[in-house]
Amino acid sequence: MAELALSSVANKIGGLLLQEGYFIHLVRDRVECMEREVRFMQSFMRDAECKRSGDERVKQWVKEIRNIAYDLEDVVDTYMLAVVSRRQWSGFISRYVLAPNLWIASHNAGMMINRIETKIREITASKGNFAIMNIGEGGVMRPRPLLPYVGDGDVIGFDRDIDNIIHQLLDSTNAHRRVVSIVGTGGIGKTTLARKVYNSSRIAKHFDSRVLLNVSQDYNHSDLLKRIARQIKREDLERFGGEELAIELRDCLKEKKYMIVLDDIWGSEVWEMMQAALPDNDNGSRVLITTRFLNVARIAGDRPYELPLLGDEKSLELLLKKASPDRDFASRCPEELVEVARQLAKRCGGLPLALVVVGGLLSVREKTHGAWLKLLETMSWQLEGKTCMDILALSYEDLPYNLKPCFLYLASFPEDYDICAGTLIKIWVAEGFIPQEEETTMEDSAEAFLEELIQRCLIQPIKRRADGGVKTCRVHDLVRDLAISRAKEEGFLRVYDDPDDETPMPLIPVRRAAIHCCKSTIKISKLIVSEIVRSLLCFGVAAPSFRGTSFWLLRVIELRGASDLEVLPAEIQRMMHLRYLGLRGTGLKDLPSFITNLPCLETLDVRNTHILVLPPKIWKRKTLRHILFGDQYLACAGPPPCSDLRNLQTLATIRSRSSWDKGLPNLANLRKLGIAKVSDYNAKLVSNLLLQLRELVSLTLEGYALPEYMNISDLGNNLRLQTLRLNGRLSGRRRRLDVSDFPARLAKLTLRWSRLDYDPMPVLGRLQCLRVLHLLARAYVGKELVCSAGRFGQLKSLKLAEMEVDKWEVEEGAMPSVVEVVLDSCGLEVVPDLHHLKSLEKLVLYCMPNQFMSRIEKDVGADWEKVQHVQHLDIWS
Repeated sequence: MAELALSSVANKIGGLLLQEGYFIHLVRDRVECMEREVRFMQSFMRDAECKRSGDERVKQWVKEIRNIAYDLEDVVDTYMLAVVSRRQWSGFISRYVLAPNLWIASHNAGMMINRIETKIREITASKGNFAIMNIGEGGVMRPRPLLPYVGDGDVIGFDRDIDNIIHQLLDSTNAHRRVVSIVGTGGIGKTTLARKVYNSSRIAKHFDSRVLLNVSQDYNHSDLLKRIARQIKREDLERFGGEELAIELRDCLKEKKYMIVLDDIWGSEVWEMMQAALPDNDNGSRVLITTRFLNVARIAGDRPYELPLLGDEKSLELLLKKASPDRDFASRCPEELVEVARQLAKRCGGLPLALVVVGGLLSVREKTHGAWLKLLETMSWQLEGKTCMDILALSYEDLPYNLKPCFLYLASFPEDYDICAGTLIKIWVAEGFIPQEEETTMEDSAEAFLEELIQRCLIQPIKRRADGGVKTCRVHDLVRDLAISRAKEEGFLRVYDDPDDETPMPLIPVRRAAIHCCKSTIKISKLIVSEIVRSLLCFGVAAPSFRGTSFWLLRVIELRGASDLEVLPAEIQRMMHLRYLGLRGTGLKDLPSFITNLPCLETLDVRNTHILVLPPKIWKRKTLRHILFGDQYLACAGPPPCSDLRNLQTLATIRSRSSWDKGLPNLANLRKLGIAKVSDYNAKLVSNLLLQLRELVSLTLEGYALPEYMNISDLGNNLRLQTLRLNGRLSGRRRRLDVSDFPARLAKLTLRWSRLDYDPMPVLGRLQCLRVLHLLARAYVGKELVCSAGRFGQLKSLKLAEMEVDKWEVEEGAMPSVVEVVLDSCGLEVVPDLHHLKSLEKLVLYCMPNQFMSRIEKDVGADWEKVQHVQHLDIWS
């Protein structure tokens, strides 16, 4: 962390010298000297970081260096605040009102630099006492190229446990509601086991309704009940609260054979409160809970299932599986590596999480005896007799220095929170954690960082996009505990997670703060008194108040879900360093004009709000990288003609401007675009714009009818486009769609309201890279679909919704790789020959005709044999 802090401040000082030479001439010599000193400290910091875990004196030395780097960063950012403030004005105010402030800021910066210089000389002189060597400045440590991540499907040693628990859940001799408890220490695999049971085809076919809830320590009873309502498709019950909601849920479940999974319960009071909503119907309903505490398990139900540790052979098998993405690696692994792996596995004590993390450490090392033996020697002195947390700590110390802040930032998210990878990446960029490399964007570099943390098994991917990138991810609670502990120790981040305690944080520097609580309102100034905060993230706060705050150096604000926040706090207009403003799901109805005066703003996220109009001057902000609106169709138009937005990568969703005929906006690096209200009136302008966007990866076009002379085939020339959504009528064209109309690398295609009167499957089945296909809302108005043999070779997911198709033929050899099929409100009466689809794991049915449903009734339906091989059969009426 200290090395990254030094690198960051060195780059800032260098940029200051280049860009602000006129303003800092009073302190230029000192600033140049300071830059040399910082670069010099960088050269031996890496060696010090390696030595600090074994020597308290070195640890203290590194801490002092880190504090110096933080102090320098504060000096530079405070000075830049004065510079930027002056830039906002011109003429009299700039020359006579703000210029003196700038001179004062220069003087103060010089005084602070004097003090810091003295500290640097003292600390640098003392490095010889600790045998710290200069190992060269080096460059930024880049993540190595990674192979695909080995997922949670590679579970080792749980087969017998899964069978035992499923046997208890399906026990027909006990018709009463029964509670089955899985008990074990943290990291032993309780959650993984519970999810494997929940997703079992035997369980899915046995119960009418299934619900999976992560409870954790910081739970909210009402929120748990609402999550149950959502999972059983009764969102209408969310308007109730407390006891009334519990009663409504009880009435809803009393006619169902249900299974509820309550994962990670920490106290018996959770079960005591949940019982009121879970009726005992004498129909074989079940509750499965996981907990670390035997007393909790005994209160909830009889005969807790105590999960054992893995034996030596299963431990070795799991370790080798995680050591390489190559599934055959374990069978081909040289004996000398197997012997080292056996010793490593033994030191993990049979704990799956420890084995997975150590396997992650091996996965990023060369497959040589020397490299693996070096890790074993590290563990020999580090982990003898220690706990899983010590193994996790070793994985943290092993991270390249520029990955450490990315990992520590994970502490800011609540426990068991599904983290949006896109949001995380944008915040990392805004924080300055990601270096700018040639020939790649910072977002691409950040995604590589994320993949390396996944490869090291410090992050769990939950969902992936059609192109294989991470969509959402999660952190194991023990890994999160490590991140919180280290973030606090490093002075990196503090978490406020007690909803009843409004005692201010201690008067110590707080550089980042995360607030986790379910309260209607909270006054942030009562909790955080530090003025050097760089990030503020709020989760569960309906109306955060910024009154009385002085967060002038803030770079990141995340207020997601603040539903009662209807006016953007005026204090934000003075945050001249702000780069990321997350307002998703807030109650905002408009944006104040001062938003256009934030000179560093990169990301503006107003998805799922009531905002329909953007301040016109927002398009003059050249620093913008992402403007996010979700599926809203703005009343305002897109960028004006000839506007320079070459840094913008995401723009969704806008309308075209008629004035674009005078000159199109410069959106040369745009990657994701959504355009609404496409019509005959603006089709030519939209087509001309699309021809210029050669970096486009995702495109959404929406209109009542996509015009005939808007040449869809032009999209086929875009070599980067991977996601395409066409929402509008495509019927009535003189020429049918052809494979050449679509980009060669297209991975995800959505057609909605297209009203095609011919079967599109013969054409779409020839798209070589297509992995996800959605035909929705009368995309096809015919009666018959045919998926021919040899077509859709790469397709993984297919969704057909709201169409009047009454016959769907799936020939043998079609869709050989499909994993998921969703049928929603289609007119099918006969089940297609799905038994050909050997890879099909999940079939989801929503509101299908009664005749269709009767034909797949278990064991007795005429078409049951066509779907009985599917592991997960989800049916929703």
